[in-house]
Amino acid sequence: MMKIQEEKKLRIPYASPGLAGQAIDLFRRMSPLKITSKFIVDNGLATIPNAFKIMDLLMWFRIIDREGNVNNEIARKLKLVGKDKDDFMRETIKKSYAELFNSLDLKQVDRNDIQNFIVNHYGFGQAQAKYAAILFLNFCQTYEIEMAEE
Repeated sequence: MMKIQEEKKLRIPYASPGLAGQAIDLFRRMSPLKITSKFIVDNGLATIPNAFKIMDLLMWFRIIDREGNVNNEIARKLKLVGKDKDDFMRETIKKSYAELFNSLDLKQVDRNDIQNFIVNHYGFGQAQAKYAAILFLNFCQTYEIEMAEE
């Protein structure tokens, strides 16, 4: 069975955890139908050179498609609060990062292992891979996904 991500590999996101959090929170306050780089800049989420990092993140989580159209079903769930929101985010993270979860035992690895996986699997440079690993680990921490004590 072909994985959905095969069609054309999405870029694993490497926005800062702060930016990522703001991008996800955006859907609590608004119900945009389409997200573009201009929308991201106009709403003060990122500068023009960094807008693509948010686009990557939103595509990675299937919140938007490649044209920027918002998946309303997912966007609606981002308005949830408390346990329901955490459960939804945990599920979304596990789905979006499935290749990473399937390849590594998070209870046994450290950030270097995750960074190296990202370099090898997604063809990232060291700096981008480092930020992608930091973002991933931040999501795991925020949504209490079990992993090694680091």
